[in-house]
Amino acid sequence: MATDIVINTRGVAVDVELIQGALEIADATRQKLMAEAISITGIENPNSVYQLAKWLEKNTGKKFDNLRKDTVAQMLESNTGAAARVLKIRQELGKTSTKKYDAIKASARADNRVRGLLQFYGANRTDGSPIN
Repeated sequence: MATDIVINTRGVAVDVELIQGALEIADATRQKLMAEAISITGIENPNSVYQLAKWLEKNTGKKFDNLRKDTVAQMLESNTGAAARVLKIRQELGKTSTKKYDAIKASARADNRVRGLLQFYGANRTDGSPIN
């Protein structure tokens, strides 16, 4: 039997408790950061680029076309106080993606194993030349 079939049949063990804990910590962190951003800015949704850009323009006197990762990093270099803290919070909120954990949790079966992760295409997908 091919190795990929054995692995797919057996599955890969995952620590569902650890994943659930990571998701809970990420959610608590996100809620705390959002509450802090709302407290500092007074805006309804600190994740709204429009609302946050307007607040930053008002509080820094600078116009912002976007709030992408590189723009926020550059803005942090020239801002202090409340504006800097809000920019730092925006950076942190961008780091707390849990999509991988959500996918693993959704894929795990009752025995805490994920199956069907490997696909073997075989040599018919190559041009036949040896691998160097």
